[in-house]
Amino acid sequence: MVISASNDHPAATAVATNAPSNAPDSHDIRISLSDLSGTAKFFDYKLSDNKPIRFFVIKSSDGVYRAALDACDTCYHAKKGYHQEGDDMICNNCGLHFHSSQINEVHGGCNPVGLPRTIEGNQLVIKGSELESRGGYF
Repeated sequence: MVISASNDHPAATAVATNAPSNAPDSHDIRISLSDLSGTAKFFDYKLSDNKPIRFFVIKSSDGVYRAALDACDTCYHAKKGYHQEGDDMICNNCGLHFHSSQINEVHGGCNPVGLPRTIEGNQLVIKGSELESRGGYF
């Protein structure tokens, strides 16, 4: 599995400049909390079948670290993802706005598909299996 920061997200106000690291002998994604802020960072990830997917992480305005696919249940077929304006993530296909504090809280429709995540020490951890199980969105 390959993880890389993406610099080509067409409408992102900022994109991560450094990739998260993989823990040795693990497929879990680990991203330093010090790299996260109120600006969404987008990452590309290759599934075990080499299918590329994209996700983003953000520290929302309420101080919670959040993660979601760059896709939703409604518009994922368009493969346009989201961009950020202020505290909102905006669907590049339909234009709906989603406040950062609602990521991982509100599900379905055009809301970003949330990724379960945990905090371990000074890292945000996303299980590789969670990304693998969501490959159908890409």
